[in-house]
Amino acid sequence: MPETNRVPRLEAPAPRPRKYAFFRFQTGKRLASAYGCCSGQVDRRTGEILATITYGLFQYRETFKLNLSDPVHSFPYTIEDEIIRAARKAMRLGGPMTRRRVVFVRKDGRRYITEEFNGDKAEYAARGDCLDGCDLDWPEIRALFVAADTYLKFIKANLTAQAAYHSFLGEGGNAGVVRNLRKGRKLPPADSVLFIYEQPTADGARFLEQEMTEG
Repeated sequence: MPETNRVPRLEAPAPRPRKYAFFRFQTGKRLASAYGCCSGQVDRRTGEILATITYGLFQYRETFKLNLSDPVHSFPYTIEDEIIRAARKAMRLGGPMTRRRVVFVRKDGRRYITEEFNGDKAEYAARGDCLDGCDLDWPEIRALFVAADTYLKFIKANLTAQAAYHSFLGEGGNAGVVRNLRKGRKLPPADSVLFIYEQPTADGARFLEQEMTEG
């Protein structure tokens, strides 16, 4: 009997810290009778902080670029001190972005894996101003890959998907490369992995999205 593809059963990868942590708070400063609302993001690797304060209905904006290593005054606090303190707290408690990868499985069993997709349009929008951004929601990104039924189409889909991120080809951003995931090698850490099959599985499936749980 001809051998059929089997959907892989994967071990959960060891978790690792997310790239960004996010924070939001109301400031004690008022402008035109409205208190400011500060939303920001801190890069866990570099300590870079990007924060924006908006005031009232007219959304007057102030933008701050700081770093976790900047000194904080004991008293009185400046708005910069408040932002740094909030960023440090976010490093301990901050909310995550969803981390995803896509794997293309060829007919001969060879596997190719994308770089990490960190968040999507909706996640960035929910967090206000960020150091990065994305123009597509995950269902739109997934649709690009589901339509890729050959390796070359997979490469093209990956470049299109990566280009939706504002950091693409920039400093600290993805380069759009695809790597060979050798047989027996564990998947890199991710929250979910989308498998695309060049040849449909025994039950006719061409793709499988698997959530990766801890434990």
